[in-house]
Amino acid sequence: MLLQLNAEQLDKEERSEVLGLLPPFTEKTVLDLGAGIGRFTAEFAKTAKKVVAVDLCPHFIEANKKANIAHQNIDWISADALDADFPAQHFDLIFIWSVLMYLPDREIQTLSKKLNLWLKPKGHLFFVESCAAATHFSPIANYYAHYRSPLVYDKLFKNWELVARGNIQAYEDLAADPFKCYWSLSKS
Repeated sequence: MLLQLNAEQLDKEERSEVLGLLPPFTEKTVLDLGAGIGRFTAEFAKTAKKVVAVDLCPHFIEANKKANIAHQNIDWISADALDADFPAQHFDLIFIWSVLMYLPDREIQTLSKKLNLWLKPKGHLFFVESCAAATHFSPIANYYAHYRSPLVYDKLFKNWELVARGNIQAYEDLAADPFKCYWSLSKS
C-alpha cells in the first residue's frame, strides 16, 4: 500500500474504515500480530490497556518503537507469528494485517489454534488479507505470498464464529482493488 501514488490518502481512509470495523478495544489487551511499522499499534495504544506488537522483521519493530515510544502501554517483540507464545486467555483482541498470506494452509491451521487459546472468552480475532478471486501463488521469484480466495479463509477459520466479513472499501474506491478483505471472528 505504501508504494502506491495515493498512499497517504489510502492510509487515512483505510485506517479510519478498519478502526470502525473493530470491536471496542478501550481498556482491553490487544495483540497486533504483523504490527509492521506501527500504523495500527499507535491507534490501539491510544486507548487500550496493553498492546503487544509482534513482527518478524526487527527493522519494522525498531521503526514501530521509534514511532510509538511515547506510549507506555506497548510491548514490542520481534518474532515469527508461529514462534510467538502467550498465556492462555490473555488477549481481548487479536489484530492481524497481511500475515496469513505468507503461510501455507497447515501453518494457518496451527496458528489458528494458538490464536484461539490466547483469546479471552468473548475475545475477537480481526484479520485483513490480500485475496484473489481464485487461489494462486505469486509468480515473482522468492516472493511466497499465497493469494487465496476469501472462501479458502472461510474454510480455514470454519471453527470460529463469523461476526463479519467483507472487503476494505477504501481499497476498492482508491485502488480499484476489491480483494483487500477482512474477517471479524469471535472465539469458538
